[in-house]
Amino acid sequence: MKKIAYVIPVFPIASETFITTEMKALMHCGHEVEGICFERSHEDCQVGDEAINDAMVDLRCVKPWMLMSLITKLFINFYGSGWQAVQFAFTQQGIRPRSLILQGLKLAYWVNKSGCEHIHAHFALCSTATAIVAARFLGLRVSFTSHGSDVYKSPSDLALKLQYADFSIAVCKRMQIDFNNFTPAARVFTVPCGIDMSFFRANESALKLQKLLYLGRISETKGILHLIQALAKLPPSLRPLIDIAGDGPMKLESEQMVRDFGVSESVNFLGAVSRVWVQQNSSQYAAMVLPFCKVEGGIMDTGPLVIKEALALKLPLLTTDIMATGEFVNSDCAFISNSSDPEDLARTLLKLLVALDFIELDTMSLAQLEAVLGPRIHELQELLKHPKPSEIIESKLEQGYRKVMSEFSAKQQGIRLSTIFQNCQVLEDV
Repeated sequence: MKKIAYVIPVFPIASETFITTEMKALMHCGHEVEGICFERSHEDCQVGDEAINDAMVDLRCVKPWMLMSLITKLFINFYGSGWQAVQFAFTQQGIRPRSLILQGLKLAYWVNKSGCEHIHAHFALCSTATAIVAARFLGLRVSFTSHGSDVYKSPSDLALKLQYADFSIAVCKRMQIDFNNFTPAARVFTVPCGIDMSFFRANESALKLQKLLYLGRISETKGILHLIQALAKLPPSLRPLIDIAGDGPMKLESEQMVRDFGVSESVNFLGAVSRVWVQQNSSQYAAMVLPFCKVEGGIMDTGPLVIKEALALKLPLLTTDIMATGEFVNSDCAFISNSSDPEDLARTLLKLLVALDFIELDTMSLAQLEAVLGPRIHELQELLKHPKPSEIIESKLEQGYRKVMSEFSAKQQGIRLSTIFQNCQVLEDV
């Protein structure tokens, strides 16, 4: 099995456990994986990532004088693929060419020293640019995975990187289509991020709180402002209690909005939580609410791991219909609201609360709600007629768990990636 160099901009980052989950999945498939980062953060690594953290190489430890040992290899490879490293460095616009070449040589030194046979970078930014330069100097194959912000928010020479890489990994089908539109000749595979099913296990004996959980960064694409607006549309007697577990750039704005909209008694901000907190506490909540949305410029979450975590934990789920979400969750698995639509989100919250047996509604109460939530509120009539609404929850939980087990486990992700790395080709169903 090939030894693979994994190139990461900064390590560790608490919100990027999908990278270490992927690395461990490949190790379980028999690959050696060499982690290389450009910078060490001051954060503690997540539980379970200690071995990767201890072995992670900080590229700053490679000194310029060490590069002398590469001279012979660079000379031999230059007329094969080495010239492409220089061509790429002077064609791209994101990094000063000479700085990129020096960083690429440092990466090439360590990759050569450690005996890696393939270089894979995460995020189509400086890490991918450096990986391409290093791989071309060494005559190795190179690839990268994108995660959304590097494609839709702040792309850098993306079409060029797709052209120079041997292949790329998209985490959702929408991204694969966009990649092929950017660079029609690019070789792109879709491999969604996987979930460590041994870590995210449902605690079905946990005492359930009459609370919902919002889990994730408090940022624009997570839809928290729409959630607050949706709560404000509901009468106080029908508002659920929601814990907001996370931190982010919109926290202060969200806290102020909660006060301005008069829903302070329904919303509790917990602050940032760890991966272990999620594992130990999520099962206590009645359901998870994740109202993702698309923002200006078409920016959205391309493969929210937290949705898959909710499915793995067998938590009832309310989310939205953004394109990337729809690829792996639908109304069979979750309560689905229109994205960026607080009114529909409020209606969907009521459906969830009725199914959970948190509230009771009848024809008269629906008529009273129509003035605020529109005529579609009467869609709840079908749910009210159901003899056992809890069966709807049970069905969604079972469908969701089966889906994440069969399609989105880290084991499945590792097998797919291993096939690609070994052969640079995949089965039709990948």
